[in-house]
Amino acid sequence: MTTNRLLAGSLMMVLLSLTGFSQWSTSPVVNNQVTFMPGDQTQCYVATHPNGNTYISWFSAETGGMYYPRIQLFNVEGNQLWSNDGIMVSNHPSMTWITDYDMKVSSDGACIIAFQDTRTGNNDAFIYKISDTGEFLWGDDGTQLSNDVHFDADPKLLATDDGGAYVAWPKAVDNGDSKVIVQRITASGQKAWTNDLELGEAGFDYAWPQIVPDGENGFILTWYKEWGPYWAPNRNILAQKFDVNGNAIWASPAILFTGGIIPLYIHQIAVADGDGGAWTCWYYEQTASHLSTFVQHVDEDGTVAFPTGGLEATTNMATLSLEPAICSNEETQDLYICWRETNTNQSQFGLFGQRIDLSGSRLWGNNGKQFVAVGSQNPILINLSPLGSGGVVSYIYDAASGTNGAVRSIRFDDAGSQVWTTSPVDVSSVASPKGKLDAGDFLSGQMVVAWADGRTGNSDIFAQNVTEDGTLGPLSFEITVTPDTLFFLTPESVMYGLPFTITNTGASPVDILYIQPDGAPVGPFAFWYIAPSIPSYPVTLDAGEDLTETVHWIVFDNYPSTTIFDTLEIHTASDTINLIIAVDSTFITIGKEELQVSGMTLFPNPFSLETTLSFDVTSQSQVQVTIFNSQMQTIKTLVDQNLPSGLVQLTWDGTDEAGRFQPPGIYFITIQTEDGAISRKLIRIQ
Repeated sequence: MTTNRLLAGSLMMVLLSLTGFSQWSTSPVVNNQVTFMPGDQTQCYVATHPNGNTYISWFSAETGGMYYPRIQLFNVEGNQLWSNDGIMVSNHPSMTWITDYDMKVSSDGACIIAFQDTRTGNNDAFIYKISDTGEFLWGDDGTQLSNDVHFDADPKLLATDDGGAYVAWPKAVDNGDSKVIVQRITASGQKAWTNDLELGEAGFDYAWPQIVPDGENGFILTWYKEWGPYWAPNRNILAQKFDVNGNAIWASPAILFTGGIIPLYIHQIAVADGDGGAWTCWYYEQTASHLSTFVQHVDEDGTVAFPTGGLEATTNMATLSLEPAICSNEETQDLYICWRETNTNQSQFGLFGQRIDLSGSRLWGNNGKQFVAVGSQNPILINLSPLGSGGVVSYIYDAASGTNGAVRSIRFDDAGSQVWTTSPVDVSSVASPKGKLDAGDFLSGQMVVAWADGRTGNSDIFAQNVTEDGTLGPLSFEITVTPDTLFFLTPESVMYGLPFTITNTGASPVDILYIQPDGAPVGPFAFWYIAPSIPSYPVTLDAGEDLTETVHWIVFDNYPSTTIFDTLEIHTASDTINLIIAVDSTFITIGKEELQVSGMTLFPNPFSLETTLSFDVTSQSQVQVTIFNSQMQTIKTLVDQNLPSGLVQLTWDGTDEAGRFQPPGIYFITIQTEDGAISRKLIRIQ
């Protein structure tokens, strides 16, 4: 049996250390201190990769009173991976005050961060990519996004599957019409588009973009169209869908909102719906002295769901609904929304939530669900994270004085019922000034929450994990793989493959990030591959769940009679588990000699333009010849018919079934008969 255990620490730490904690704290009165510098540390963001690593970024007040961006990295157990105070991203001249910025995790496990500073003499935007080993992948000075006299700040990021990013930011123009700018950055840190995508309109300001994925490698952008006095602008909310080259997909921008003054300090927010569309949310004074929260939906075709005044999250006119946070249920495309609810004098405060479907139904009733009753304490800086069929709302719970508060989280299901036995859960119960809270995604059974905290006398950044069952501290993972060795000892096992099962035998969810898809342990003679039972990884196994994959062994040539071995790697967020594969090559040879073809040759190999396969059919047989890529995905079938005995020659020109040329790389060509299969590795070069 092959097992991997990551055991939670058994001791509760009750005193703050002068250095970082070795694991996530188990106590809400301790938490993990992220920053230790004398100046104020503020404006934190959290981004977690499926491998369990979590990046936390913030602005640090340092020499000359300027604010510089820094990043720290924690692994799934809560171990701090870099030295205290992390990595300074840039020490270029900045300002003594800060604008907003953005930070995301890249598909390859690095982090991408975008911000503005004054290194050029102007306020220009820059983007950096930093690996989990601290390497500056896009250069020590990052990639410059803007270069002009205008105010380019508050960039928003969307990480792309290829390791690059889309970045959108507002270009504030003095005495002119402000624009929204978008650029795509390649995995190597270069601008993908010769010219920036620029959105604007004479006589109007375009501002405060939000960018979300469209599910097709492009994106949906939402933004404000503004006019009127800057302190009380008239605002419309527009949306457009763009492809990877920055081309607009919809004939004209979708109009999500018209009809009111949205105050200057209120920004619209957007999330993907999981089906190629997007949800947006904002709040404003719809009627005199009544602030209320509204939502809108646009689908993948640009169709707007609700009237352009938006759909009100709650119809309760006796209270105000402010400062919302949103997330989507990507299976149903429903929207979850939480907001701060106040009395009309804004002297008492509570926390409410709502679920809205695509038809505009308020599924938790017209007034929504009460999570925290309206009273003397004040839930602020609300953050919403999806989890299962519901979500988790995290917030700072200020005392009436507004100077001391706690960090709390509530898990709710799709009916709006609170899930955890103790609800809300105290993430931090230290009575201290707190601000700028952010929370990452639930991955590997937990999320990480970070916030600014004044418990040390300065404003520092603290963090804490919260598990899916509402507890704090390191999770305990246990994965069992059965059998621990696959023995290919019969012709049948070689012909039909052998299964293995991964079981989560622990108490916490485990993310299976990746399973090695193939291997060639004995040079040119044989290789193995798995036949996946699911379309793609990563996949989460809850406690007691399992999945089964099948390993196939394919023979290239005769091999001296012996047993040969290889290992198959199973990667989780906490470790790598090895499955042993053992093959008796005597049975491999028997399996091959029973096939009804012989004399298989490929020339040329490697090849550039085309290659020719030759083989002899020893007796009339149904023969299928197939080209696979290195992930064992079918590229092309060259023949699939009953062939008479004799010489067969087939040519492959490097294209798939649709006639599209395939990239250089490793391929496999397999001959399947009624008795089994043989394969050869095939290499295509430029």
